[in-house]
Amino acid sequence: TYEVMLKVHILAVIKLCHAVLSNMISKEKGIIINVASLGAFFPLPINAVYSASKSFIKIFTESIYLELQGTGVKVQALCPGMTITDFHGKMGFKKDTYYKDKGLMKAMTPEEVVEISLQYLKKNKVLCIPGRYRQLLGFLLRFLPSKVIYKMVSSVMHK
Repeated sequence: TYEVMLKVHILAVIKLCHAVLSNMISKEKGIIINVASLGAFFPLPINAVYSASKSFIKIFTESIYLELQGTGVKVQALCPGMTITDFHGKMGFKKDTYYKDKGLMKAMTPEEVVEISLQYLKKNKVLCIPGRYRQLLGFLLRFLPSKVIYKMVSSVMHK
């Protein structure tokens, strides 16, 4: 249900960060990686609560990143696109259809996502969007008019 999703995506993220941050700050080191989504950058019809809660994770993580400057604590909002896991099957998507090669936006393995995330951490980059074309999409979405984004999302979601 959406209430469970909100508890996991919002309350758990806040509580877990709160539970570890004071210790990390006092030791002047630590790493927090919050898993957002590429879906945090645009609205998702049929998945409104998902995209809204992932947007929360992205903004929350960027905010604590700014608060923690100079403390030695690294923070990252990991924003993967399609990643091959059991998640989509549990949502009712057929694996063969959902993960079919979508050209530039093909699904990544969890190992690929983790490797890229760790590379971003070494560079102290707060936003990690694994995959070159996903990075380009994340960049472009900041500048495209909402009307264009809505048309793009609608055309993809209604296929």
